[in-house]
Amino acid sequence: MFKLVIFVITMLLAIAGACILLRKKVKEEKTKRIVLLICSVVTVLVHYSSILYHFVAEGDATTVIIHNPQYLLPIYPCNVVMWLCVIVALIKDNKSKVFITLSEFITFFGIFSGILGMSLNFDFIANPTFLDYDVTKGMFSHSFMILNCCLFPVFGYIKISTPRNMVSVLVGVVLLWLIGSYNNLTFELLTSYTPQSINSMFLVTTPFEGAPWLTFFPIVGMMLVLYLIFFNVYELIAYRKGNRWFDKIKSKDK
Repeated sequence: MFKLVIFVITMLLAIAGACILLRKKVKEEKTKRIVLLICSVVTVLVHYSSILYHFVAEGDATTVIIHNPQYLLPIYPCNVVMWLCVIVALIKDNKSKVFITLSEFITFFGIFSGILGMSLNFDFIANPTFLDYDVTKGMFSHSFMILNCCLFPVFGYIKISTPRNMVSVLVGVVLLWLIGSYNNLTFELLTSYTPQSINSMFLVTTPFEGAPWLTFFPIVGMMLVLYLIFFNVYELIAYRKGNRWFDKIKSKDK
């Protein structure tokens, strides 16, 4: 556990340092988009590097794919965020509703889920060594994904506006549910996997031992409440009176 704590702290400090450097050095829109695309592609390559590693080391990557169905479809929330980062990086208009909605979801949900996935990495907890490539790769892929999610506020694409932010997160949650339902059904119909073994987006069973009730919808419900609290507290601290979303509603009612 000590190794995990040290790794998480080290990577978060490295991510913070990279964000500070990029914020100072990257000013042009074209450069920002290139950095977003490079970081998102690197995250994908690191995620799938296990396949290449086992193919080179063992001459066959079939086993690792069979035991890791997330290489076939985006099984987990972080897999979805990873691919959304690539998609958003390719959207030219950063003022479009699609770009704003997805980038806000990526930022607010992705950073949280990425840190959670890295800090509670069950593979590392079960096998706490950096000598296992698959375990180490999983830790670093989460780190790159967190950096990718942080780039949106760093480059000025994100602004806290509670109603809009909540809608963006809710749209992302619905997207996760749709993808998770599709994954579970696809694997059930076309393979020997069961929904319980795939458990995409934790729709079927909990990822936490001792809390069987903590599946997708309870987790999402608690997260939405936390996001609502965070956005409102941020507006109270960062915005002057009259510029907060609830102040604007009050002024309209008068």
